Parts: sequence; C-alpha cells; structure tokens
Amino acid sequence: MKSTIEGMRMLTLFLAYNEDIMHWSSNAEEVKEATAIVEILTPIVKAGISDAAWLVTAEAMQVYGGYGYCQEYPVEQYARDAKVFSIYEGTNAIQSLDLQMRKILMNPAMYNYSILKKHIARLLKSKRRCDDKYIDPVKRGFEKLEK
Repeated sequence: MKSTIEGMRMLTLFLAYNEDIMHWSSNAEEVKEATAIVEILTPIVKAGISDAAWLVTAEAMQVYGGYGYCQEYPVEQYARDAKVFSIYEGTNAIQSLDLQMRKILMNPAMYNYSILKKHIARLLKSKRRCDDKYIDPVKRGFEKLEK
C-alpha cells in the first residue's frame, strides 16, 4: 500500500511542478512543454489516483477484517471518500475519453503526447539510482506506446 501511495504522490508532485513552470517560467518553450505535460497528465492523474486510492482503501479494510466496515475505524470513511473521488469532477470514464480524444487525437501533431514520450525516454536513459528490474517494465510499456 505504501509504494502505491508514494507513486501517487510522485505523479501528483510532477504534475504540480509542471503547473508551476507553466505559470511562472519566463522561457516560452519551457512553458509550452510544461503546458503539454499538464494537459496530458491531468486526466491520467485524476483517474489513476482515484482508482488506486479505492484499491488501497479496500486493501486497508481487509487488514481490519470485519471491523473495517464499522464507523468506529477511520478506514470506512476513507473508502467512502475514495469512491467519491472517481465521480467528482467527471467520472473516470469521461476523463479517459477526454485524454484519448481531446488531449491526444485532436491535438495537432500530437504535441502533448510527443512531449510526454520525450520525458519518458529521457527518464529511461538516465537510470538514476534505479535497478534494471524497475526500469525494464517501464521500457516494455514505452515500447508498446510506440506501436
């Protein structure tokens, strides 16, 4: 559960970092790239994190056993909150349609997508303090994106 939560935090912070660049940078090219990342990652972050939050809270309820469903324990409230996240501000299905249609297919020359691929490729080349066992699945997923 902790690694899932840390991954969700990392993705959210990366999105927030690009939001800051988008609003505060004086370099026009940097602003354009940050805007592309924000546009393509916003529906991914919203839908992905709300789905992962539900899975994490469902697992937490299992840890509590039958008591996880009782209001005396906070995990019951977390589960209800996590379920609402997938509905609030557009269901996850609508977010996925927005990503596919507006952010990728209707984007001229798929600029947003090309910038995201550029960031992923740069990350895969850097291998900062990361074992190959973690990099290889990302490489395989990236190769599938290229098809």
